[in-house]
Amino acid sequence: MIAGALEFDRRDLALTAERIEVAGTLRVGTETSPFTQLATITLTGSAQTTGPDLGLMTKALAVMIGGTLDLHGAPRAGWTRLAATAPAGATQLTLEREEFGRKHAEAAGPLRDWASIMRRKTYTEHLQVQQDFATVDFIGPRRAVFNICGNAYRLVVDLRYDLRRVYVRHVVTHAEYDRLMKRGLL
Repeated sequence: MIAGALEFDRRDLALTAERIEVAGTLRVGTETSPFTQLATITLTGSAQTTGPDLGLMTKALAVMIGGTLDLHGAPRAGWTRLAATAPAGATQLTLEREEFGRKHAEAAGPLRDWASIMRRKTYTEHLQVQQDFATVDFIGPRRAVFNICGNAYRLVVDLRYDLRRVYVRHVVTHAEYDRLMKRGLL
């Protein structure tokens, strides 16, 4: 039970418990200062209830009335592809975008800038996109390719003007982009 305040220090940390009940504050980063290190919370309890008083499962992270749970990590994509097939029963996955971010950290800022512009705008045609991104290339009626870090990286997206959505398909180096084009995978 956290009755006061528990704030994760700014380093890789792990918290393991059967269950966590937050009556005070559990903070892992804030909206203005996201937690960019690795935070792991592991719940070890079973699926049995604690009793009729709370009705909580023993494997639970519960925020009680008046409690606060702040979990703020670095902004990231809402979905990604697996970098490798996960065998049945696997407890860890290797994700494509996480691998890219670790290998090409210098692209993170420009990609965030691109995402910030895209979130603020509602485009209805290619010409409007070109006004904000002069070097964008269009390959088909929906697919667009953005140069990142002076063309060191390519961001390939599907622009769905009708749905007001942008779907990220690939974030790759220029050489990887050339290979995808050669194989007809774009």
